[in-house]
Amino acid sequence: MHENFDQLKFKSLVHYVCRTCIDPRKLSATKLHKILWLSDVFAYKHHGQPITGEVYIKKQWGPFSSHLNSALSHLEKEGRMFIHEVEWGEEKRQRQFVAKGDVDISLLSKDQLKIINDVRDYVCENHTASSISDKSHDEIWQMALMEEVIPYEATLVSRFVKPTDEDIEWAKSVLKNAT
Repeated sequence: MHENFDQLKFKSLVHYVCRTCIDPRKLSATKLHKILWLSDVFAYKHHGQPITGEVYIKKQWGPFSSHLNSALSHLEKEGRMFIHEVEWGEEKRQRQFVAKGDVDISLLSKDQLKIINDVRDYVCENHTASSISDKSHDEIWQMALMEEVIPYEATLVSRFVKPTDEDIEWAKSVLKNAT
């Protein structure tokens, strides 16, 4: 477990996203994973600290939360979440999340709630599960091994820049002088 992981805050975040998603049909498990990932990463990039400190793992469909199923299970046992599966496409099923009750947002700052709301709306309103998964298959995801933890620090490199001829010449001169 990540040393800065805040389980209560994470559970509140999951409950909040599910409770505030206007149309549960637009919030699949894949999209929920991406909302959590993007919220934590955006907060990390812009404020130096993720919202929850969750540990994200490289999976086939992109970065996945390692504690989401546990949080959903707890919320369901507490009577604050109803999870059901519906048929979706040919021979596919989709989990949908219907959150109930009041959400404890006391652990989330106004800035964090703004990030979460923006990310939730972006993912739910502008993407399918497939399109947001494709978007999460960035350079950072590609470099990680399957089932490997994706460190927040790696997300600071948002795009790799192809080295210029000058860069290559500089590297050659450094290597030549080192030998």
